[in-house]
Amino acid sequence: MHRPDGSRRPAGPQLPSAARDLGPRFTDAGFTLALVGGSVRDLILGRPVNDLDFTTDALPERVQKITRGWADAVWDTGIDYGTVGLGKAGHRLEITTFRADSYDQVSRNPQVRFSDNLDDDLVRRDFTVNAMAVRITADG
Repeated sequence: MHRPDGSRRPAGPQLPSAARDLGPRFTDAGFTLALVGGSVRDLILGRPVNDLDFTTDALPERVQKITRGWADAVWDTGIDYGTVGLGKAGHRLEITTFRADSYDQVSRNPQVRFSDNLDDDLVRRDFTVNAMAVRITADG
């Protein structure tokens, strides 16, 4: 397929190896892993993806255990919201436990409730593109 500028679109979205490597780690540990949001949009559009956002049914402590020794860097700034940040091969990754948040009528801050259901997580997202997910399996 040609773009308006005459260049050719890649044969298909290219998932960075850092993302492909995570699939087997989570699958082998008995968990689901899905790429979500803008990362999925960028893959669909054939854009480079450096910031990778994932969601999983693994709790943050399990995410840390699964990625220990694999990631180049780990940070827990968002751990209260279920997010573990990672650095790997020049990519920034965030892995967040499935959530089914609720909001009160006064604040924009959610009452965080972890879930074991991908659909719960996707429904809470603010834009249609953020509600798209691609499962990352043991096969990548």
